[in-house]
Amino acid sequence: MYKKIILAIITILAAVLCLTACSENYSFKAVDMPTSLDVTSNGGLAVKVGEYVYFVNGTAEYTADNTYGSVNFGAIVRIKIDDIVPLEDGEEHKYENGEMVVPKLNFFASEKSTGLYVEGDRLYFTTPNNTKNTSGDIQYDKLDIMSVKLDGSDVVKYLTVDSYKYETHFSTVDGKVYLYYLNEGTIYSADLSASKPSLTTCVEDVTAMSVVEANGTVYFTKSIVTENVLGEEETAAYNQLYVADASTLSSATMLLEGKKGNTAPDGIATYKEDVKFTVVLQNENRMYYTISGSNLSYAGTYVYDVTAKTHTKITEASNSAIVEYKNGILLYADTYVKYYEIGRKMSDAPVRLAYLSSATLKYVKGDYLYYTASSLLYRIDLSTLEDTGIIASKSESINTSTMTETAYDYDLVLYNDCYYMFFINSTYKMVYCMIMPEGEPIDTDEIQEIFVGIDIEEEN
Repeated sequence: MYKKIILAIITILAAVLCLTACSENYSFKAVDMPTSLDVTSNGGLAVKVGEYVYFVNGTAEYTADNTYGSVNFGAIVRIKIDDIVPLEDGEEHKYENGEMVVPKLNFFASEKSTGLYVEGDRLYFTTPNNTKNTSGDIQYDKLDIMSVKLDGSDVVKYLTVDSYKYETHFSTVDGKVYLYYLNEGTIYSADLSASKPSLTTCVEDVTAMSVVEANGTVYFTKSIVTENVLGEEETAAYNQLYVADASTLSSATMLLEGKKGNTAPDGIATYKEDVKFTVVLQNENRMYYTISGSNLSYAGTYVYDVTAKTHTKITEASNSAIVEYKNGILLYADTYVKYYEIGRKMSDAPVRLAYLSSATLKYVKGDYLYYTASSLLYRIDLSTLEDTGIIASKSESINTSTMTETAYDYDLVLYNDCYYMFFINSTYKMVYCMIMPEGEPIDTDEIQEIFVGIDIEEEN
């Protein structure tokens, strides 16, 4: 009997050792390092480092072959930004301009995930797990956390998380790169600079998490779960709003609590009933959130000033799709793009800047508001509208090919007074780029959607 038990234990240990020791061969002929480590547009689909743009070479399914060295479609490649040029009449795409950097799938399931992230001379990414379990099945549904040097060498696999669906984030705090994600109400994190990175359980009962990738600030809301006299769990009708960074998630600071009787954000009134907070936009300087509850006097959109540590109500409207503009926000409602300035009287009407039949606001770059409609990207010049009182109704269509990928967003890179717009072509699932002069009207008849990836057929 004991011999059988010992043999079983030996068999299990052998399987585990095989799973951990039989790792991939990360042999790779390194490419040149960028001449500069200056980073632009960190995160997302594309990141500019020095003279190169690193990007995902199309979107593959998480179940695709992910053997290091055999991956092309969905791998991480790069191109010199000066090599992205419009094609002459009759000229074919120049696929040889692209360089392979990581012949392994880059994959993330949510556009809120960080995506490609560069810190120092390393590129961090997530990829479906490629090892087999004891039954011999490849564990595609798990996600590996990895990095490489920017020349493709020194491949490091830090750890594996148990689902490819997580909204994963990278950020740097005090020179250390952290991974963190939210799973079923719990935030987990890992210090990737540690000798043996491991996941730490940071906060439980979390309902939502929002991240400022630029500095690692994390905002999250937490539900209040108690036990009644019958021993049953009950969730309160209010929540709490916290702030931390990737290194202090376990000791986060509570900014607001929506419990009845607490002081409202204006510092004067008190809540006459329980309310809930929802973070809708965040950056290094401000955090925007909405309040909801049965009493409409509290409902609306607020801003928290990070430096002054003050809360200001902007509007009674609650809209999850807002963008920052000048000293306030833009939101789309009732077919209009409306500007709400911080500090305005609630009785003052917002400024209507544009009339659009449909719009999902994305961001403001320079004088232009970018938005999507029917899976296409548009922009509209806001530079004179507020002063003249003109309500614009004409927009510039940027791309003719739709982008319906839910895990990727349009990525703008500014270089030499031009915006390079990277996006996934929905038909071919490949990355294209469009070049737009900053602050100048677009000639939609001349703008090109330039394929910038490594050609799949030629490489294979």
